[in-house]
Amino acid sequence: MRAFKALICNWRKDNRGVSAVILGLTLPVMVGFIGLGAEVGLWYMQHRETQTAADVAAYTGALELRAEKPTSVITSEATVEAQRNGYDSSNGSLHITILSDIRVRANVVQRHPRLFSSLFSNSRSVEITALAEAEYDPGGPACVLALNGSAPDALAIGGNTDIQLIGCNIMSNSTADLAVDQFGSSVVTADCIYATGGISYTANLTTTECSKPIEGAQPIADPYSSVEMPTTYPSECNTIPSMGPSKTVTLSAGRYCSDLVMQGDVTLESGVYIVEGNLQINSGALVNGDQVTFLITGGGVVTFNGSAEINLTASTTGDYAGILVYQDRNYSGLDNVINGNSNSTFTGAIYMPTNHVAMLGSGAADAGCFQLVADTIQLSGDSHFAYNCESTGVQEARVKGLVSIVL
Repeated sequence: MRAFKALICNWRKDNRGVSAVILGLTLPVMVGFIGLGAEVGLWYMQHRETQTAADVAAYTGALELRAEKPTSVITSEATVEAQRNGYDSSNGSLHITILSDIRVRANVVQRHPRLFSSLFSNSRSVEITALAEAEYDPGGPACVLALNGSAPDALAIGGNTDIQLIGCNIMSNSTADLAVDQFGSSVVTADCIYATGGISYTANLTTTECSKPIEGAQPIADPYSSVEMPTTYPSECNTIPSMGPSKTVTLSAGRYCSDLVMQGDVTLESGVYIVEGNLQINSGALVNGDQVTFLITGGGVVTFNGSAEINLTASTTGDYAGILVYQDRNYSGLDNVINGNSNSTFTGAIYMPTNHVAMLGSGAADAGCFQLVADTIQLSGDSHFAYNCESTGVQEARVKGLVSIVL
């Protein structure tokens, strides 16, 4: 008995193996917490993947919205891009919502099987959600638009020039590395300069509606692509009166079957002037015309010489509303030159969709409406133009800027 009591006493005092016992009791708990921590880390990685899918879906949706695609295309393209970035439609859902004309929301739900956390929950999976919104810069009207989709220097601004564009933008559709080139001592002020390709500019550029020129912009569709030259012409050709530096003449609208060269003091009656040849205004001329449109065909070019004072306002009604000069798109590779003195005003659109135009002279229309649309453009004069085009018939060419994630 005494020996047994001693054994019990010694056993109670013996602490050998206690750590093993404690470890055995706590190890399952420790393993569980380690596993749960690892699973939480996995959830974090899965959430990042889901958020990436949502961001890409929203961004893609905004790109398609900017391109004016229908809702079905927006949703389809957003889904495809989300799947490329980890979204699994068999274990989740994707909802695309068009919030406004410029903004898209993507809501992604992704289900993942539970691991250690299944010990603490009756559900077999965990839902991970991500929300993203993207929108594009709505931009504004472009009053200078180069349509060519690939030409380098599609829009060049240089020389000793001062260009001020009030309430509008400059845009080049070219994807070239140098789609817009503002160089030399040229001074330019505009809301912003956009290009599908690259832009080079100097410290003399001021953009009032953007912090710097914007590359990678969406190309602008030709605003007058549906406007066609006449299918039939008047049967008779107008007689061109004798003109000279000291003469005063009035021209009537209609068909001119040869070059139309204006000099002296010329008044243009309202209407459409079809010129089957060159349209030229000589130096020193004074030309005034209200509600007029020139249609240049037969391979003719436009040359408005320097020191001429030219005041023209486009027709506001009819098939050619808003267009001041329209050069037949069936003739390409032609070079046009537009000059004028500082008193010259142009109200309307100069439209030369397949040809080059060099605007070298001076002009002032600070409160008017001016738009220049051509295949390629050179600006090298002192011109101040504004874009106040309501009720003028001028078709808006709206720039759409970059897409960005906003949520």
